[in-house]
Amino acid sequence: MSWNMLLAFVEHLNPEKVLALLPEYTVQVQTLDFEAASSASLGGVALTGTPGWTVLCSPLDESFPDEGFLTRASAGGRVLLLTLAGTGGVYGFSLFAGGEHVREVVYAHFELVEEQGAPLPEEPAGSEHQEDWLFDLMRGLTGLTLKGLAVLEYHRVQTPETQLARTEDG
Repeated sequence: MSWNMLLAFVEHLNPEKVLALLPEYTVQVQTLDFEAASSASLGGVALTGTPGWTVLCSPLDESFPDEGFLTRASAGGRVLLLTLAGTGGVYGFSLFAGGEHVREVVYAHFELVEEQGAPLPEEPAGSEHQEDWLFDLMRGLTGLTLKGLAVLEYHRVQTPETQLARTEDG
């Protein structure tokens, strides 16, 4: 399966605290399953909470919280950002911890194009660097699995861009 989304995992902040760091984002009442939350046609960001983590899903073409948010959100823990752009052949991750950007790895068409920071013990050894290795890394860093993400209930969150688009369309 080819994934085309961004996934952010924010440690030690519940969804309300994550949204407090994003005051321009608004939660809609509508709930979503993981299939809808990870869809390229989401039209916003999806958010859920699980013990110890808040998870944000976003289509690749959607505005997603910037590095400033990721740094602030990691001040009391870690933030793992996965980039899954299978149709474009780009995939990788960034890890923020203690308010710092500590690790980044990005592959494009199976070639390493960006690497910073020291390798993590949780990075899968001998990986062929297909998208699936990111899910192994996710499990190693967060304890969460795709099956675990699939059973959670998500909430759509409107970004400033989706709010503007609705205003212009309406």
